[in-house]
Amino acid sequence: MQDIGSLKRMTAVQSLLKARLEMTISHLAAGLAEIAAENGELFAMQDRRYEGGAAFVDAAAILARLNANMRRKTQLENELAAERQALLQASRRLDVLESRISDCRRERERKAETDIIEELIAGKMRFGSSLP
Repeated sequence: MQDIGSLKRMTAVQSLLKARLEMTISHLAAGLAEIAAENGELFAMQDRRYEGGAAFVDAAAILARLNANMRRKTQLENELAAERQALLQASRRLDVLESRISDCRRERERKAETDIIEELIAGKMRFGSSLP
């Protein structure tokens, strides 16, 4: 069985990795929200262009920006899916490590209890008394 200290260090590293992945996912989600907001504004600009004749922004420029946003959105969604997968794996590794730490602690406690019982039996045998 591994040393609890090394398991705790590995757990700390996995916790940091998990936190970094959560921050990355949050950043990517914010990027997707920004794209959605910008697309909403671009569509509103396009609608205003046809409603009131306000043609201060070229329709081709709006469409070019919408296309660029679509490509960027696809890229962010792919990155987000990969980061979520990595987060799931990090979470599973962290759970396994925490389980191992718990197992090591239980094993250590059992060993300590066994040692105490063995000392008690050895003491009783040394002094010639019978066990109850």
